[in-house]
Amino acid sequence: MNEKNLARSFVNQLPKDVQSCLRSIWLKNYYPYFVGGCVRDFILSGKIVQDLDIELHYQSFLKEDKRKENWQDLKLKLASLYEVEELAYEVLKLKVGDSILELSQPRQDSFDKTKQKGHHDFECKLFGQLPLESAFRRRDFTINALSISFNKDDVASFHDPLGGLADLKNKTLRACSEQFVFDPVRLLRAIRFYFRFGFRFDDELLSMLQQMSLEKISHFYVWQEALKSGRFFLFLKKLANFVKTENSLKKCLDAVATQEEKLDDWYSQLLSYFPKHERGKLIFLVLALDSKISIEEKKKICEYFQISPRLLERIENLKQLQKRIFTHPDMSLVFKMNSTKFSDFKIDFLQDVNQLKSLLKKMNWPKREANEKKLLSHLQEMLKSEYPFNGQIFYEFAKAISGEIPLDENDYEEVSPSQRGAYYCFRLLKENLT
Repeated sequence: MNEKNLARSFVNQLPKDVQSCLRSIWLKNYYPYFVGGCVRDFILSGKIVQDLDIELHYQSFLKEDKRKENWQDLKLKLASLYEVEELAYEVLKLKVGDSILELSQPRQDSFDKTKQKGHHDFECKLFGQLPLESAFRRRDFTINALSISFNKDDVASFHDPLGGLADLKNKTLRACSEQFVFDPVRLLRAIRFYFRFGFRFDDELLSMLQQMSLEKISHFYVWQEALKSGRFFLFLKKLANFVKTENSLKKCLDAVATQEEKLDDWYSQLLSYFPKHERGKLIFLVLALDSKISIEEKKKICEYFQISPRLLERIENLKQLQKRIFTHPDMSLVFKMNSTKFSDFKIDFLQDVNQLKSLLKKMNWPKREANEKKLLSHLQEMLKSEYPFNGQIFYEFAKAISGEIPLDENDYEEVSPSQRGAYYCFRLLKENLT
């Protein structure tokens, strides 16, 4: 598809309510340029995404006081039609139908080269209009400096001031300018795109990445970019190549060293079984299932991401109970222990061990004909607020060991995705018991 047809196809697929919003913007003499991920992803997939970044250029040059006045006037106009939220750098965020629009002005950023940089350590100057090449130099990668515009006469145009289309076709990540090195979050984004799109770093970008400091990077950005990459543990492994200082981040990365491919495979499988579940909790389930990484190392990961290790400990405790059941020739022997010895497993979330044992005896554990409902009801109540799947995994586990679903690898296609996910966890536990 040539560039003209590409632009026209993009505009034709825009939701009608978004097109209506753009007409209101034109009436205020602003010209919209769609830019960033929405254009990049359209070229890759042929589909319009929900989040649309639009840079608005005024029809003529404006002095600063007039720029502010006109932007405020536009904001009031849009606020009379839509719910408008003002973000940093005077960005306007609108909910238009099913789409989220972020409207920004042309801007140039400047950095103090003598200071160590964080994500917000820069000064920006806003303009009513700028040449696209100047406006887009502040962006991270050339593949995100592609733009599509259309005017009042319904003429659609494609803009590629920095050669990003060729980089997209060649699956290459290239920086828009030498200012790239001043924002450490861009190193994380580079790794995310490396995994998400399978793009390579060009030589100049790789050199920049090796110069960048992560001293002021927040754990929040590491967590978010790693999750967005879809390859959480491989992301951390790749990031380790660029961390030079012994700090909490380095300790976190070292904790998953040598295990990242296995953990990433488990995580990908669990995502396929539980696609709507909170991904952060899946990460901790993966960590709990693994037996090669010590609990101390797992706690280092929790410490870096400033997440209480309590969830991890609870899953670890559940794992210990499952381990005992799996490894006993006669599983009922586990429950013949006295309460004190049973408590040595530190299963603190099972608040009443005696009650559990009593229920198990009534069930004649683990016979298939046992009445499991009382036990499961009790366990789910206790696990409801503590366990990532609200007791689902333990529920499926109890059904499995009571004979309702098999624990071998044959014929489980008829069960639900969550049951298959639980079954996958059982297999990992059996294969990774220490």
